Amino acid sequence: MMTDVLIIKAGIAHRERETKYNGQELGLCIAFQKAGLNARVIYFSDTVDTVQQSEHNREITYVPCRKLGNQAYVSVNQLKAFPTKAVFIMADNKLFVSGIINFYLKQGIVPVCYFGVLFSNSNKKIKKIVSRVILETNRGAFAKTINIAKTQAARNELEKYKIGCKDVIPVGLDMTKLHLEPVEKNQIRSDMKYDQADKIILFVGRFVPEKKAPYFVEMFAELHKRDSSYKAIIIGNGAERDQVKNKIQEMELRDSVKLIDGVEYANMYKYYCLADCFVNLSKIEIFGMAILESMFYGCPVVAHSAPGPDSIIEQGKTGWLLSGYNKYEWADRVEACVGEEVNSTVAKDSIIHNFTWDTIAKRIEKYFML
Repeated sequence: MMTDVLIIKAGIAHRERETKYNGQELGLCIAFQKAGLNARVIYFSDTVDTVQQSEHNREITYVPCRKLGNQAYVSVNQLKAFPTKAVFIMADNKLFVSGIINFYLKQGIVPVCYFGVLFSNSNKKIKKIVSRVILETNRGAFAKTINIAKTQAARNELEKYKIGCKDVIPVGLDMTKLHLEPVEKNQIRSDMKYDQADKIILFVGRFVPEKKAPYFVEMFAELHKRDSSYKAIIIGNGAERDQVKNKIQEMELRDSVKLIDGVEYANMYKYYCLADCFVNLSKIEIFGMAILESMFYGCPVVAHSAPGPDSIIEQGKTGWLLSGYNKYEWADRVEACVGEEVNSTVAKDSIIHNFTWDTIAKRIEKYFML
């Protein structure tokens, strides 16, 4: 069956994330469908041997590929099974994406490519070198596509390397996955054994160096020293888990910090709703879905200045941005955030009007040659 729009994620898909996250590809697909377009998502997976439809979402199809590091090598001839009028590629600078682009160009379809970043944010020199080699491989193909950046920083990067960019269009939230019913904050706190007077600070993210989870514990320790009613909830897992756990013990915060490996996405809203402040510490945050979710649920955000937060937060109005890692400055800002009367309606309205896939799909659709 001919689709109007095929949404392709160029890298390896992690199937377990399909039901746990507010995924970009599926959110955009559902928004296109609401707008009357027949849309489908193609994920490449090294865990399937044949083309398979998702068990959870009829809009998703998994196509077999070979894995090279975190890159997907796919036989593009498999894409012949999915005739389409338009193609939207979550491209970034993935290895072999030029093969996908050229496959559709030969059919007279000019793909629209979506970029959050061109190069690896890893501190490892070899990864940065590999990213530049891949860009040289892809540059010719990108010159023939319609390119859209997720942030102004991504647009600047594209233009720096002489890759055209038609527009800056952010990522968004899938409203079908959000909890839209009224929430009683005090009841959630009571259910989770928190006092109404507790000042709860939330951290959500992978435990990798760029997310600064151990530093969050240090910053929180400064807050707790000032006022013992501060509590922290840290949701995440990863290579630095032991470091985070040891830091909590070292600073004698075991009774004030709750460390949670993971939360089903359907229940995440409870944590955003009960928290008094959400903290994001990454200075290389490409976008920040957790920031969007926090603002949607009325939880004030303090974030490190980075491409994503800079494009979401209006300083002092819908949240706060800081630079550097002075724990006293961060503690001061979080403390002020908790103590201020924040107009959470302004932040939520900003998300609804600018950062949902329903809104974003309308902006993207105009670039399809349908």
